Amino acid sequence: MKLVRRLHLWLSVFFAPSIVFFALSGLVLLNGWNEGEGGAKPSTVAVRLAQVHKSQSYALPPARVRPPEPPPGRQPDNLGVDRAAARQPAPPRARPHRSAPLKAFFVLMTLALIATTGLGVAVAWSFRKERRLILATLGAGCLVPLVLLLL
Repeated sequence: MKLVRRLHLWLSVFFAPSIVFFALSGLVLLNGWNEGEGGAKPSTVAVRLAQVHKSQSYALPPARVRPPEPPPGRQPDNLGVDRAAARQPAPPRARPHRSAPLKAFFVLMTLALIATTGLGVAVAWSFRKERRLILATLGAGCLVPLVLLLL
């Protein structure tokens, strides 16, 4: 049982920074902060957090570009397809119904996950004999994902 406790200690301290990161970036996605509100440009930080969460890439996603509109009155091609009509922008899609109580629950869950992760690190820190090793493991838990992200 002592081995299980030690394994739990080191794994939880090592992965704590990633757990907090994914909770925060999930909160960004949940609230749509990476998409901007009311046509406003979203924060670059929010977009990058969402990009790492979804695609494991720090690079900004490519901008969505509409194809150029053909001149009005263009004739159908030899297959009978009116290319001008085919390139018309699609009507805006209706956003799926989102449950406000469920969203609030997930926000609370995210905050609780961050809080319990912080409490777990605080409990680990209470082992006075191993503070340097715990600090080194926590640092490694921050550095390893950053290095892997930049590769």
